[in-house]
Amino acid sequence: MRKVCYRKMTSHLTEIKLTKTGFSVNVPFGAKPKMYNWDEIDNLRFSENYNEVFFKICSKQLVLKNNNTGFYEFIQNIPSTFKNFDFKYVSEFLNS
Repeated sequence: MRKVCYRKMTSHLTEIKLTKTGFSVNVPFGAKPKMYNWDEIDNLRFSENYNEVFFKICSKQLVLKNNNTGFYEFIQNIPSTFKNFDFKYVSEFLNS
């Protein structure tokens, strides 16, 4: 129960930062940021309601939420090599 409440309360404190070869995710009160390279990611896509981005790395699925710091900069800089990602939605959302 504590882990569920902790995740919900600190989700907006999670920070996504772009790097030269990918991005890092810094979970609040974590030891150090987790680094991800674009070429290590197998799949990257939005959730059905577009509030989350799922990505698969080494058969493990991870989630980034739209209330994470840096989320919108992140979705704008996803390489076009990810065919399942909805780039049209990102463009329309940012232009609205």
